[in-house]
Amino acid sequence: MKIFLRGLELHLKGSKIAAEYLSNLDEKDLKKTLHFYKRGVRIIVNDSEILPFLKELKKRYVEKKGGG
Repeated sequence: MKIFLRGLELHLKGSKIAAEYLSNLDEKDLKKTLHFYKRGVRIIVNDSEILPFLKELKKRYVEKKGGG
């Protein structure tokens, strides 16, 4: 995932990604986890499977780098 983030230059934009399984957390732990990641920054929670997410990152990386 770091290769995709660097290749897409997301690290230069201050973007961070945390791949966490949140569905197994109870409501109290979920709130604690989200609060930990927010810490004064904007956060977007994407409740999706990791494989499609990584495929999308790869697609964007290949398009930006112009190769396969």
